[in-house]
Parts: sequence; C-alpha cells; structure tokens
Amino acid sequence: MVMVLSEIIAEIEREAQKIIEDAEKKAQKIIEDAKKKASEILSDESYRIELEKWRKEYEEKISREVNEILAKAKAESELLWKKAQSKINDAAKILAAMVANIEIE
Repeated sequence: MVMVLSEIIAEIEREAQKIIEDAEKKAQKIIEDAKKKASEILSDESYRIELEKWRKEYEEKISREVNEILAKAKAESELLWKKAQSKINDAAKILAAMVANIEIE
C-alpha cells in the first residue's frame, strides 16, 4: 500500500513538472512573439511617425495644462497680494490713529 501511494505521488509530481515545463515554454514563446511584434512595430516608419505625433500632442497638452495652472496661480497670488496690501494699509491707518491719539493726550 505504501509503495502504491509513493508511486502515485511520484506520478503526480512528474505530471505537475511536465505541466510547469509546458507552461514555461508557452510563456517563453509568448514573450518572444511579443518582442518580435514590438520590434516590427518600432521598425515600421508609419508607426514611428504615429508615435512621434502622439508624443508631440501629449507634450503640447501637458504644456497647455501647465500654463493654465500657472496663470491661475499667478492670478490667485496677485489677488492674495492685494488683500495683504489692503490689510497692511488698514493696520497702518489704525496705528497712525493710535499714535495721533497718544500725541493728543
């Protein structure tokens, strides 16, 4: 009985190893095919032109978005600066009034 079980286990291990090896071969073939296809795509001039066009469009889009963000940030900083100047002027007026009151007394 023990011998039969060990033989069954050995057979299962051999089958499992065979399945693993087959899967590795298939995976390697898929990888090789993908590399070959990628190489073909990159060597094809029309694909390269299309990729370059896409890259330029993407760079332009990013540039526009960055410029919009910078413009908004500049406008917001100018508004905050004006508010800060107004507060400084208000504080200066209050201090001037306090100094004037002290001088009168």
